[in-house]
Amino acid sequence: MISDHKEEYQKIAAKLRIARLAVGLRQGKAAHHIDKSQSYISKVESAKIFIGAVELAMLAKAYKKPIEYFLS
Repeated sequence: MISDHKEEYQKIAAKLRIARLAVGLRQGKAAHHIDKSQSYISKVESAKIFIGAVELAMLAKAYKKPIEYFLS
């Protein structure tokens, strides 16, 4: 549940947003990489929902970051 680890999810969410912006992707284009909607990316980046491991790995690749970047 997100509320159990809210601070950790917020840190991951912030790193996802920073990494997306660093490679110049809009939320819609990022969503396309994981076959999700733009609103999904928005909710993940605002820590309203959590991202699955597979989607995180796919975004890490799209953002040209090792998955550890988001988890450290």
